Amino acid sequence: FRNLWKRRDKEDKWEFSAPEYPLRKKHKGPCDITEGRPFNFILLQLETFRAKDMRSFNPELGRAPTPFLDGLAANEKSAYWTRYFANGLPTVFALMAMHTGVLPHTTKSVAPSFMNTHLEGLPSFLKKHGYHTVLFSGPDPDSDNERFWFDQWYDRVVFEPSWEEKDRPLFRDAASYLKSKAGAREPFWAVVVSIANHVPFRSPEPGLDIAKGATVFERLHNTMRYTDDVVREFY
Repeated sequence: FRNLWKRRDKEDKWEFSAPEYPLRKKHKGPCDITEGRPFNFILLQLETFRAKDMRSFNPELGRAPTPFLDGLAANEKSAYWTRYFANGLPTVFALMAMHTGVLPHTTKSVAPSFMNTHLEGLPSFLKKHGYHTVLFSGPDPDSDNERFWFDQWYDRVVFEPSWEEKDRPLFRDAASYLKSKAGAREPFWAVVVSIANHVPFRSPEPGLDIAKGATVFERLHNTMRYTDDVVREFY
């Protein structure tokens, strides 16, 4: 991994700085400093949102299930990336990769298999710099041993069985909490993990359906359409 990164770092802007953390990179030279209060960060991880099912990645797609996100991608103030590492299936692999930068193990699930290993998570790093860290999870964080890690990295982990794997109440709860933190002294890092666009792809709000739902493919587009509307409301 180090050799691959160094070959592609044509401007030689990064160095691997910590032998005990072999994937940690440090930027060489000065960093831009922003005046005033640090930024708040909100990251959304959307369950089973495949690029091939979004017009922003697949212009040949017929009726697109993600009009809001496609419009967001086209906005002049937005950026999106068409080349990236796919960080693995199932969802817990992506969650761990997103938080740690560690790519999926070839034979093991990192969350339950490496509990005796110290894994540095981005939210725990931000906590050292004065950030409040919070995660709202649609899936049960106990199902794949994520809570063991989340409790180390986050100040607060929110999961409510009463949401019944529906994204709308999850995102509304997150929005309400983040509004209450908007004027707080400390900045926040917040993650919201959706769940509704998941097997067996049942539409929580059939009024938003764009297909009959006769096939798994059609049902997946219906639940994508639902979550896309939830994200629109969240914004």
